[in-house]
Amino acid sequence: MYWVSGFTKTDPLWTETRWALYYALNVDHIASGFGKWLLNFPELLRWLSLATLWLECWGPFLLFVPFFTARIRTLMILTFIGFHFGIFLCMDVGLFSWVSIVGWTVFLPGSVWDWLGKRFRLLAAKIPPPKIHDTKTTYAAVLNIAVAILLVYGLLFNLQVMWPADFNWFGHRWKSPGYALRFEQRWDLFASPVMRDGWLIAAATLENGSQVDLHHGGQSVNWEKPAMLSDRYLNTHRRMYFANLKQPSKTAAAHRQFYVAYLKRDWHERNEGQRRIQNVDLYIVTEFTKPYPEIPEQKRVLLYRDKSRRELEDIWNDFLDE
Repeated sequence: MYWVSGFTKTDPLWTETRWALYYALNVDHIASGFGKWLLNFPELLRWLSLATLWLECWGPFLLFVPFFTARIRTLMILTFIGFHFGIFLCMDVGLFSWVSIVGWTVFLPGSVWDWLGKRFRLLAAKIPPPKIHDTKTTYAAVLNIAVAILLVYGLLFNLQVMWPADFNWFGHRWKSPGYALRFEQRWDLFASPVMRDGWLIAAATLENGSQVDLHHGGQSVNWEKPAMLSDRYLNTHRRMYFANLKQPSKTAAAHRQFYVAYLKRDWHERNEGQRRIQNVDLYIVTEFTKPYPEIPEQKRVLLYRDKSRRELEDIWNDFLDE
């Protein structure tokens, strides 16, 4: 994961100007309050960009140093744990940080566990010893073979991310099993920094002519940028749904009408048939991050327009008249 993530960061924003983390923390739908605060220290972010690149590329090699192995390995594991805790503080990436932190404990040297055992021997004495199972069975051999196949498959999946031209034979046919089993791997997040972000506004026109934003419980439409965009999402699933809904793709365009229909149904249920909606315009306010210290540029784009029933009837009648 770290080697693929590190060696795919070939963009000049990582290797030359080192402004990559500045752009990453300007992606408002995942940046936390602490991450936005760090934008006040641009030079620190440049050094952290360089440190991230070096740690991901060369840090794992230090785990295999043949001298002072236990001490160096423990130091590197603690460094990577701090690295993931820093990601947790700066960005909302779901369980990624915590899964990675727990995963590193597997590689702690035996001396660390011996030290922990002495510190907590009284607690350990109260825990019954685990049952030892016989691993010399056909079942265990089949599991080992399956794990080996998955390891090779995961390696190939990541190699084609790093060198797509050399592994172009690893195409859709080979990727399909990974997608079906949710075993696909692609560790190049932020390898090419994201410079464009945005937020959705569902501007609903009511039958009395007033306009409200369905994302804010009927408040007036406000085109200003939210103070903390990441706080608008209840969980990671909703965050990813809205991120995909904003994409300039046919799949996203096909889903927007269903999302707007949900917003209208929810509005009418909560208002018990009063203040009925005439039509809804779904906008995205895009924000393009410019090089520091320039102010990001905003642009309002209409993504989907929900026709009112009267408008649809007029269109249908015009069609019949023709």
